[in-house]
Amino acid sequence: MVETDNKMLSERNTRLKNQLSVVTADLQRSNAEMAKLKTENELYAAKLPRLQAELLVETSLADETQAQSVQTQSILTQLKARSHVFQTRNLFLETQTNKLNQKLRESQQQLKRKVVALQQQTEKANKLEAEMNELKTTTAQEKLDWKNRLTTALQRFEHDKNKLQAQFKSSERKELREAKDRVEKAITKRRTAETTASKVEEQLKLCKQELSSAKDAIQRHVPEMRTLESLLRKAHRTEATLRNDLAACKSRLRSLHEEKRLKRPAIQTRRRLEHQIPIELLLPLTDSSDEENQEECCHCINSIKPNEPQAQVCNECPQLQEQLHQLQQEIRRKTVRLLLLSLLGAGLLAASMVEAIVAGVDFGGEFFKVALVKPGTPFEIVTNVHSKRKTETMVAFDGDERLYGADAATVGVRRPQTAYAQIRRLLGSTLSDPQVSALLDEEHFPYELVQNATRGGTISLKHGKTHTFHAEELVAMVFAHARQITDTFAEAAVKDWVLTVPAFFSQAQRQAMLDAAEISGVRVLSLINENTAAALQLAVHASYDPEDKPKKILFYNMGSTSLQVSIAEFSSQVVPDGFKKNKTISTFQTISNAWDESLGGAKFDLRLAEHLAKEFSEKIGEDIRKVPRPMAKIRAQAKKTKTVLSANEEIPVVMQSLYNDIDFFTSMTRSKLEELSADLYDRTLKPVEAALEKAGLTVADIDEIELIGGGVRMPKIQQQLTEFFDGKDLGVHLNGDEAMALGAAFRAANLSNSFRVRQVGMTDIASYPVGVRLVDLTSTEPEDNNDDETETKQWMKRASLFTESHRLGLRKSVAFTHSNDVSCTFRYDKPSMLPAGVSVQIAKFNITGVEKFAARMAEKNLGEPKVTLSFELDSNGIAQIAKAEATLEEEVEVEVVVKKEKKSKKSKKDDDKSTDSSEAGDEAEAEEEEKPETRMEKQTKTHREKLIVVRAYETVKPEESMSVLPMSEAIKKESMRMLNEMENADNRRRANLEAKNSLETFIYKAHDALSAQESEIKEVTVPEQVVSLQAKLEETEEWLYDDGDKVEAVEYKKKMDSLNSDLSAILFHLSAILFRVAEVKELPIAINTAQEYAFSTRELMNEWSTSKPQITDEERSDVIEKLDELEAWLTESEASQKAAPKHEKPVVTSADVAKKVQGVKKFVAVLAKRPKPQPVKTDKNDTEKDGSKAEEETSSKDADSEKTESEVETEKETEEAKSTDEKDEL
Repeated sequence: MVETDNKMLSERNTRLKNQLSVVTADLQRSNAEMAKLKTENELYAAKLPRLQAELLVETSLADETQAQSVQTQSILTQLKARSHVFQTRNLFLETQTNKLNQKLRESQQQLKRKVVALQQQTEKANKLEAEMNELKTTTAQEKLDWKNRLTTALQRFEHDKNKLQAQFKSSERKELREAKDRVEKAITKRRTAETTASKVEEQLKLCKQELSSAKDAIQRHVPEMRTLESLLRKAHRTEATLRNDLAACKSRLRSLHEEKRLKRPAIQTRRRLEHQIPIELLLPLTDSSDEENQEECCHCINSIKPNEPQAQVCNECPQLQEQLHQLQQEIRRKTVRLLLLSLLGAGLLAASMVEAIVAGVDFGGEFFKVALVKPGTPFEIVTNVHSKRKTETMVAFDGDERLYGADAATVGVRRPQTAYAQIRRLLGSTLSDPQVSALLDEEHFPYELVQNATRGGTISLKHGKTHTFHAEELVAMVFAHARQITDTFAEAAVKDWVLTVPAFFSQAQRQAMLDAAEISGVRVLSLINENTAAALQLAVHASYDPEDKPKKILFYNMGSTSLQVSIAEFSSQVVPDGFKKNKTISTFQTISNAWDESLGGAKFDLRLAEHLAKEFSEKIGEDIRKVPRPMAKIRAQAKKTKTVLSANEEIPVVMQSLYNDIDFFTSMTRSKLEELSADLYDRTLKPVEAALEKAGLTVADIDEIELIGGGVRMPKIQQQLTEFFDGKDLGVHLNGDEAMALGAAFRAANLSNSFRVRQVGMTDIASYPVGVRLVDLTSTEPEDNNDDETETKQWMKRASLFTESHRLGLRKSVAFTHSNDVSCTFRYDKPSMLPAGVSVQIAKFNITGVEKFAARMAEKNLGEPKVTLSFELDSNGIAQIAKAEATLEEEVEVEVVVKKEKKSKKSKKDDDKSTDSSEAGDEAEAEEEEKPETRMEKQTKTHREKLIVVRAYETVKPEESMSVLPMSEAIKKESMRMLNEMENADNRRRANLEAKNSLETFIYKAHDALSAQESEIKEVTVPEQVVSLQAKLEETEEWLYDDGDKVEAVEYKKKMDSLNSDLSAILFHLSAILFRVAEVKELPIAINTAQEYAFSTRELMNEWSTSKPQITDEERSDVIEKLDELEAWLTESEASQKAAPKHEKPVVTSADVAKKVQGVKKFVAVLAKRPKPQPVKTDKNDTEKDGSKAEEETSSKDADSEKTESEVETEKETEEAKSTDEKDEL
């Protein structure tokens, strides 16, 4: 024990010394770094006076030569610029010096901490050394005691050991046999487990394939869900009808008992039942002359007793009984069919709900965010391929390859002519739009925009020399990318979407957004305003007391390209919730919207970029703004600088090799940025004032202010808002970047039939007032300046349909009398409210069918028809014609039946009591009933004609165009064809790249495999085979980087298949060798185990000759014979295996040996299970009992002892048999 402690102390002392050496090395390294930092600081300090001296010299020279010439002025300007650079460098050096000093101080502090730790460890080492010295002073007596104790323990151990050895010898053979059985059992278990594992893996693969097939099948069945739901509802209604008919049939059959008192003929009873029983329940009409059939039917009716079920109808009416039986069978069949249909519909409905996934997209000018809604999971933001939660709204072309997101932004810096950003601003716009002009002139985007010749003033982008894209096509590409990353994130297809749009978007822009989504394959459930989506997200998690007054919240949303302000009123509402139940839900209503469509965070970036570009242009003497690539770098740097200045007062700006290997160094402060953007800050509060004015509210009426969007992070804007609202807190309860996307996703879940979400009341409003003008289709629409004069010359009507702040989703109708086809034009009633560049005219529709309907009515001399048009402003904010029809009323004379007065009950009773009339009298009475009395009356008949409404897509001259025409169906088909071709090309390119990477990876792995197992491979192959494969690999590698750089995936796969076949042949032989090596170790163990089993079984047979008399000598001989065969086979197999070459397949394996032994074991186990025969009881007479009583007692005792021994042996045999069965099962 003392030696162990000494050893531990020495090891601990060694560790402490090592740690001390490490700390010393760290101290030396820190001193070296400190010296290095001091040297650099001295160098910078030495350079600083020299630079200042040079500055003074150059300044003095400039002062002396100031009046010489214009040339000296330019030199002075250059010197000032250089002085500014020196000052910047001085500032940079001072910053570096401060950083170095800070690092030096940190290093000193770390060194001090390490020295303190070293001192503490030294103290611990001293304490341990003292303890060690104390242990060394242990007395010799204690050591002698320990020695005696140890001697005594060893003697006791030797005694126990001898005792255990004696016990072990007696049971050694049995335990050895059990151990061998356990080993065999373990080996069998392992192999069985391996086999089971392989089977489980195969079953798992099959299950995965079946699961994918099931998912595909479910997706295919999802479109049938709505049809199944309607069929299910019809089935339920049919089932209810059938049940009602069955109940009616039962009650009517019971009521037939009352008819027997009437004692009418069968034909008269038949006529009465015709008015009550359904037609499918009626009996076949009997001939009036067939008296026997009538009597049978009457007898059947008279035999029915009250409250008796229809199944107890007597057998004397087989027709009624047969018909009732058929009716019961039909009801059962339909019930089973309806049940199966209900189960199928419920299953498919559940499957569709599981697979139903919707998404909401906040499609911004610079970034877009996607929020996903899956059943059973919370809302989540989709991450792109770079694991980012927002993606750049860009598409770039690198040759023929399309790039998106961050990859497109990278290409936009290198080649800005091929990367298209801010594409949302091009939707529904014309070349004269100020937003488009600013994109080219102020922001210096190098786009080549052209006017589309077939769509009025619509913009198209020219890409290269051969391609021209519609703005909708570029947006559709971004939509397709958003759908792709969303499907990947959701691991399923997402088809239903809700998109956000700015509140100031015109109908042309909203329609362009829908067209772009349509050609990209995205199904849009609805559009939603950005601020409305944010308000919806706030309302989802808010709760209000019904007794409190409504709360008014102002949403201030500054994004990248625009500023939007909305005021919404939040409250609660009590709505029904089931039968006699109510619940309280949150509701909100948008009161007003205001905006500045050109003021966003990008405007501030542009001001800063203009300042940096101007400063660099003065440095190089050239206008850098005309060079796209450095301007793209400056824009990116300006955005980063503005972001940093939101949290810092000052930042150095460094751009290396900005243009012609010229570096640009400067600094920027927050105050300088605010000075450059002073006029922009003045515009930030105007939308707030406009929104309050539209809503008729004051600052005091606003309860909360909610900030959203990225632009609100600028401190100046927050300061202005706080001052404007008299110090009210600015709320940030929402995630300003993701609230719109989450609100859109919640809207999508509400509109989808597959989700049940929290109920929230939402009311959105229109942004612009919309009116309509109607003229004859053959005439032209009058100009605005001479409407009154034109009205006297031609027919024209106009009306205001939807006012500003009109609720979305409502309809209005306009009715007028006219006989010609009509041209209907939607227009904005207040052009002053529109953003600059937005056309007053919205859309034009041609309504035909009026003239033809009027001509047909004129032939009847009925006058002019009345035309009714129903207009709708849908949830997307798009005005359209919901219904158009022409009607004309006409008075006509119609023959109607005169209703007779019913007879009194008394007369009916008299008629019932009277005797039966003759057959002729009955027929006359029937004829009177068949000819009712009629008269002529005047009624109003309405003639209706559904009119044809067609959107006018006619081509107009650009100078005459007043609106942007949407994409026609032909243009949409062409765009979808082009996008599909580009998508297929991208897929082929992606497949080629994957195949190329796979081939390259395979080559590297093949080289590694050949080099890592070189010695093993030489034993199983000839050298030429390996050399040939290596040469082939090198040749393929050279081809891969030369001629095979850009080929189809098929070529790569052919190359890899060829290489794989050669390598597989080598690896197959190698695996055989490895298997042979493993068998070399396992086979002798298996043979030895089998031989030991044969030896032990032979001894067991010898024991059975006395202990198991039930086993015959012949059966024991059979066992010995099988053991001889096993041993002979083992000897022969072992010899054959030794003689076989190493590279060939093994002659015998350990598994073959185990199989042979198992056959013998099964045979022995069957014999071991056989029980001993019971002793036969014999009857003895009294004489034998009396004469040999002692002998009987003795024999009885012997028999009892024999019986006891046999029972014990039987129990042991049974246990052995059970254990053998368990082994066999395992």
